[in-house]
Amino acid sequence: MTLADGTVSLHVDDRPTDDDEFDSPLPYGLTLDDAVAVRAREVEAGDLVVAFTDEQFGARRVDHCPQPFPAAPTSPPGCAGRACEECAKLEAWTLADHARVADLAWRYVCLSPAEAGEPCVIERANLPVIVVRAERVERAKAASGPVRRPFSVTWSADVEAADPEEAAQLAYEQVRAQVEAATAMRWEVSESEGEARTVTAPVAATEVGA
Repeated sequence: MTLADGTVSLHVDDRPTDDDEFDSPLPYGLTLDDAVAVRAREVEAGDLVVAFTDEQFGARRVDHCPQPFPAAPTSPPGCAGRACEECAKLEAWTLADHARVADLAWRYVCLSPAEAGEPCVIERANLPVIVVRAERVERAKAASGPVRRPFSVTWSADVEAADPEEAAQLAYEQVRAQVEAATAMRWEVSESEGEARTVTAPVAATEVGA
């Protein structure tokens, strides 16, 4: 992969599949074939940042992002009050030479301001990064339909029994009877780190047709 101006060649390996840190593929069925190489200063809002490059000369190697993220470019420091560790590094850099303050805007770009305990993503403005352009992401999102994600679904029953084995058997018989009678059941459904909500299933025929 090369930059549009042909000045930099990038060696891009496939995303790792045998590393626990990389726990998911690119979203919406996107692949690296959908990605382009741009300089950090050329990243636009909504672009999906998938990899960064090192700063060596010649054919640069690419480091994939374990969690690709949508860009929200802004001038550094990205977080209010320079609270994150990355902005603190820039502050220390400018304190060492106050003339550097004027250099921040053209030397660096904040691709994603700090949030949820994570620091700002700040890169050199001229450094090549790998992104999927926002319009391509939106097209893939529309074509893929609703995003499927993991849920925890539980059903509970109050029974009186002599031991756990009998309690489990009685609960099983309750579930079987309700399924055979096509009786709606109440389920506790939750996402990871999300609040549980009660859902009734199966949905009554009148509700489906509503």
